[in-house]
Amino acid sequence: MRIDEIKEEIYKLSLSDKLMLVEDVWDDIGKSNAQITLPEWQAEELDARIKAYNKGQVDTVEWGEAHKGFRDKYR
Repeated sequence: MRIDEIKEEIYKLSLSDKLMLVEDVWDDIGKSNAQITLPEWQAEELDARIKAYNKGQVDTVEWGEAHKGFRDKYR
């Protein structure tokens, strides 16, 4: 089956079926995550951010506060 045929079938699904399908696909992607390699620039950026965090150079907020900020900003 071609990707465009798969998409056509997905569009016919109910919202709840689409959400279950997305969850299944996401879980499958998560299982194969070890196969995904980061580009060198991305690995370097992540390393730099971790070092900055460990040195206390990064401002952080609790998830609840961040979530409320996003909800308030994008309502």
